[in-house]
Amino acid sequence: MRLNPLLKHCNFYRYLIIFLFVTAATGCRTVDKAYVKTVSMTNPDRLKIDTKLKWIKPNPRIRLASADKMTVYSRFRNSSGSEINVNGDIQQEIEKLGYQFVNNIDDAQYYLRVDLRYYGENAHKNLSNSVLGAIAGGIAGAAIGHNVGTNNTGMGAAGGAAIGAVSGNIVTNRNKDIEIGLVLDVTIGERIKGGVDTSRGNEQESQMMHYNAADGGGRLTGHTKLSSSEEQSLKTRDDFLYHQNRLVTSCNRLNLTLAEAEPVLRQKLSTAIASILP
Repeated sequence: MRLNPLLKHCNFYRYLIIFLFVTAATGCRTVDKAYVKTVSMTNPDRLKIDTKLKWIKPNPRIRLASADKMTVYSRFRNSSGSEINVNGDIQQEIEKLGYQFVNNIDDAQYYLRVDLRYYGENAHKNLSNSVLGAIAGGIAGAAIGHNVGTNNTGMGAAGGAAIGAVSGNIVTNRNKDIEIGLVLDVTIGERIKGGVDTSRGNEQESQMMHYNAADGGGRLTGHTKLSSSEEQSLKTRDDFLYHQNRLVTSCNRLNLTLAEAEPVLRQKLSTAIASILP
């Protein structure tokens, strides 16, 4: 009779180990599905792609051009090293407004330069992730604890808690709010009749200060100060008046991927850049 509780203990932990192994091997897909359903009921907005867009500075007021001068000379760069290509989307949106791209800058009324500075994801945990993950893990743990078949309530509770903790941790780590961001530096120039005088400067200044205190009373007995400055300036004449700005846009959703975010971000930013032109 004394062996029966021991056998029950062995069976319980055997089932517990099997459950944890299966959970890890299957990638917790079943719990993930339950988690997503829970999210859809408690916070359905987390399953929708939320987009944000912001210009760092107000966009300039650019003068209108006649229909025969709605020409644009463009240059696109990708300093981020990412594989995303936004050039075609931007050109398409600008052409919808009636502008024509030219290959010679002398034939252009407007100059557009776009540099992709950053594109990537930033995964961050959310409080609701942890709470709902614990709920989903607790439900799974309770079910397994009940199905063990032991009459020991304390053992079932302990097993359910252990399973719930492991499952909740897996769910929380697997189901995150993913934010994918994109940063563009935009330079737009408008041709000015008669040209524009531009002054470029570079000023550097350095300073070093040294103090000495000779006695223990803290009285200052020595003082040395060295400083130097250098300034360079250059005046040039250009056909365009340039305006610079930075565009920051992002997408956020539960388990969002780069492939899902890319078309949304491309559409968002191309519309915003095209709106700069008059």
